Amino acid sequence: MFKFRILAGALLLLAASSTFAQKNEIAFLGGTNFTSSKDFSVLTAVPCTQGTNCQTGALSFGHNVAFQGTYARKFFSSPLLSLSLEVPVVGATSISVKTSNTAVLPPNNYSALYFTPGLRLTAFSLAGISPWVSVGGGLARFGPNGHLVDGTVNPNSNAANAGAIQFGGGVDLKFLPYLALRGEVRDFYSAIPVLNTGSTTDRAHNVIVSGGLVFHF
Repeated sequence: MFKFRILAGALLLLAASSTFAQKNEIAFLGGTNFTSSKDFSVLTAVPCTQGTNCQTGALSFGHNVAFQGTYARKFFSSPLLSLSLEVPVVGATSISVKTSNTAVLPPNNYSALYFTPGLRLTAFSLAGISPWVSVGGGLARFGPNGHLVDGTVNPNSNAANAGAIQFGGGVDLKFLPYLALRGEVRDFYSAIPVLNTGSTTDRAHNVIVSGGLVFHF
């Protein structure tokens, strides 16, 4: 019995030391996007039919698949809190665009890529369940579809960059010493892409809800 207790204590000590030694992580996640709708004013003169207001309208955006890869390195750690530098790269494809004003022709859809390095604060980082919050900033890159909603060629299909602020949170569920499940929500607050309306200087909330695996090393 005495030898068993010594062996169990040694194994626990070894597991704890390996956990403390894990400063890096790579996460792979998948999910979907939710983008807030935006009002707009038409930039150029548009022929109007009687009773149609061609100057204003609203854009709404569909949901589609989003992918994420994140690298993080822990630079402060204690049993209660840890602080990490993280670099999330998140992409969403084929985000559909709809307009309430049929006189305006936005792109049929667009893609988005977000690169926002930042800091993550994790509670109970050595426990089995670890909630965390994150904040960062960087770039958003938008690629409008080559065709408009009516099927004609989009004259403004060039990709464009914009500044983006990211904030979010999530929880990690460790089930192996080097492996965890993660669920998270991130909001990328940025300018919206060129959509052939006057709303290009406005900003929108681009919320990504995702989940996946985290590898610690």
